[in-house]
Amino acid sequence: MGMMQMKLGGGTFALVLKKTFHQHLQVVVVSEISQGVVLVIRDVKIFYNILYILKKSMLFNFNCLLDVWALDYPTRAKRFELNYKLVNINRPVNLFIKLSVGLNIIMNSIVNLYPSADWLERETWGYVWHLF
Repeated sequence: MGMMQMKLGGGTFALVLKKTFHQHLQVVVVSEISQGVVLVIRDVKIFYNILYILKKSMLFNFNCLLDVWALDYPTRAKRFELNYKLVNINRPVNLFIKLSVGLNIIMNSIVNLYPSADWLERETWGYVWHLF
């Protein structure tokens, strides 16, 4: 079974994500791409809680943060797009999380959830000067 059709908890992975975060559908968008699943979070206030669920829930168990990077869109009101790539090393699925933030938003670090974020957040800060 390919990455796109991976079954998890009674449905495809993207469908299970939608069901899990149904109360946040106005601020969370889930879509499938050839490399995995994209989760777009539109509200920075729920970002950490969603990451916590994705890591600690046995249903998801995204136990590895592979990358953090930022894109700068100077013409947008929410100028920076922060991107996170998570994997569950026991399942063949990649999860890409996207979050757009404004210039004056300071993100909470996720080092306590993912120790590998320490270096990745510093590198992202060095590139776009966005604070964690």
